[in-house]
Amino acid sequence: MNILEAVSISKTFTNGDLFLKALDNISLTVTEGEFIVIIGTSGSGKSTLLNILGGLEYPTHGYILVNGINITNLSEEQRTQFRLHHIGFVFQNYNLIPVINILENIILPAKLMGRTIDEIEVKKLVSKLGISDKLYYMPNALSGGQQQRAAIARALYTKPKLLLADEPTGNLDSKSGMETIHLMREMCDEYKQTMIVVTHDKKITQLADRVIQIEDGKVV
Repeated sequence: MNILEAVSISKTFTNGDLFLKALDNISLTVTEGEFIVIIGTSGSGKSTLLNILGGLEYPTHGYILVNGINITNLSEEQRTQFRLHHIGFVFQNYNLIPVINILENIILPAKLMGRTIDEIEVKKLVSKLGISDKLYYMPNALSGGQQQRAAIARALYTKPKLLLADEPTGNLDSKSGMETIHLMREMCDEYKQTMIVVTHDKKITQLADRVIQIEDGKVV
């Protein structure tokens, strides 16, 4: 079953009279349960593609289907609600809320969805991520790697069918980075999630079901 389909996606940015084509007619299909890695050089368009796949940006041309829903046609409010319930994100800059502690950050999306919080499940997840002793710390009291693990816990605990990660190991050392990716893969298999990871780290491709290489806005 296809969980995601991108059809003829192009993205053009304008700056005065200048036009930059970040993506050029990209089409791809993602099957439920796949672990896909998108690689490419800096500026190749891979992060732009990920943002469009997750409904954070509109394409200039083309459309995106997630679970059969054309998210390109949704209003901003509708897309926000759709992302909350169906798509999880892990960003390189964490995007943790600085005025609430790590536990509150992790469970916030689930609370917004009206879910009952299972503290045992939360503790099991953060134990695997190695941040059990940080749950009641504020984000700025944690190292960059610990904040990234908290962001990963938040995305995994929401249990989205589709998990998108942009350079999730960018702030981790090589050993911790591979351990984290192994864990993300393991948790996605356990929760029957589909994962797409954008990275420059070619070692991560060893764990992928499929690798997509982007250069100059095109799949190569």
